[in-house]
Amino acid sequence: GEKRYTIPVLHVKNWPDHQPLPSTDQLEYLADRVKNSNQNGAPGRSSSDKHLPMIHCLGGVGRTGTMAAALVLKDNPHSNLEQVRADFRNSRNNRMLEDASQFVQLKAMQAQLLMTTAS
Repeated sequence: GEKRYTIPVLHVKNWPDHQPLPSTDQLEYLADRVKNSNQNGAPGRSSSDKHLPMIHCLGGVGRTGTMAAALVLKDNPHSNLEQVRADFRNSRNNRMLEDASQFVQLKAMQAQLLMTTAS
């Protein structure tokens, strides 16, 4: 028969298109929530190595790219953000992370993470 699955959804309502989140702390918190959801697993996943989030915004490039890059930074704060953006653009499209304010917020998050790991 048919199996039913519950998929955890995080719906962010205060993130306007073409803008960063209101604070860098909110971006880091959201990345933590996504990572926590993935680490805990969800019904329907066939193996523990398939912890891949599904991320999407209206256009699929700005907020999506920002969230995906934030997840990269949570895994490795020393990541080269320019290279991350280039990789996203090569694998998705040339508009990934095109909004300067979103990229600036990612750099601020990276600096925050690096200060935390240094102390």
